[in-house]
Amino acid sequence: MKNKAVLQNFLLISAVAKRIDELLKKNNLTHYKLSKLAGVAEPTISGIRRQRNKTVSLNVVYAIAEGFGMSLSEFFDAEYFNTVTE
Repeated sequence: MKNKAVLQNFLLISAVAKRIDELLKKNNLTHYKLSKLAGVAEPTISGIRRQRNKTVSLNVVYAIAEGFGMSLSEFFDAEYFNTVTE
């Protein structure tokens, strides 16, 4: 059971990192610019993108979504988030 939770956490962190990278490219932004727009420290965003963080708080994801000018539901509206719970 613990292994499944660890795997799901890894998949979720990977999906968040992938979504950030996708949106940075789509919006022609750097992670530094996103950090300013989101009010999240640049090393935090960099750590998420490089999957160095073992967890990511919902508050941080919310701020990042707002930095992209979107809601949480829009941020999580990517097919690869559906595979996290399968």
